[in-house]
Amino acid sequence: MYLLDTNVFLELLLHREHAEVVIRLLQSRTHSFYISDFSFHSIGLHLFNKNKKELFLRFAEDMFRPEGIQVISLDPKHLSYLVTASSTYRLDFDDAYQYAISKSRELILVSYDRDFDKTPEKRMIPEEII
Repeated sequence: MYLLDTNVFLELLLHREHAEVVIRLLQSRTHSFYISDFSFHSIGLHLFNKNKKELFLRFAEDMFRPEGIQVISLDPKHLSYLVTASSTYRLDFDDAYQYAISKSRELILVSYDRDFDKTPEKRMIPEEII
């Protein structure tokens, strides 16, 4: 089970270098994928700021079908993971939030962000999964 970081989705939505790999990853039927509520809202903020509101709507409709990606939140009882991760591994809030959710839910974090390599669990990139 995998937690997909914001940048994985932005690769696809903004047609960046790894877009094709992300498409293949998301088409995989052998894995369960999750996105944090923070990532979902960050993607919305990013796309709205680029005046791509319809793209955000299509993204939400495509991703969040019953058989699709599940949105999850950090349980308030695990907020200490967020603070510890930020202090221990020098992660900013959004990275610490992703890390805390992955740790509390025992998910593998999938990201193109090298900051997660400072943590004991590190990260995977989509290319390693497909």
